[in-house]
Amino acid sequence: MVNGKFSFSEEQNFIAHNLRNNYVHQRKLRGHFGQTGEYGLLRAPNPPSWPGTKKIKFNPPFSTKPSIVHGFVVLDSDRSRNFRASVTVSDVSKTGFTLTLSKWADTKLYGLKVRWMACR
Repeated sequence: MVNGKFSFSEEQNFIAHNLRNNYVHQRKLRGHFGQTGEYGLLRAPNPPSWPGTKKIKFNPPFSTKPSIVHGFVVLDSDRSRNFRASVTVSDVSKTGFTLTLSKWADTKLYGLKVRWMACR
């Protein structure tokens, strides 16, 4: 930390630590406010129940409805079956959104984790 500000690598490590612990981290992104986090279900050898749904609350809330981007960070499925999984973002508002992880057909899914970012 220099003059009360994180260097790039310190800030990156702080964010990574928080994401591993399922916290929501907030920071200013070039004058825009953003928040990040992750959600997942991981249970091997016994698959979890699908779908998995999580209501994400922004702290603090945004002043306008943000845009949400997301991506898989963990995929664990039975190799003898086709892999079919989806992530759905719904009910986006200034205060939060709902994230749903699901699979279909005969897919045997042991784990799925998604990292998300909200920005206005």
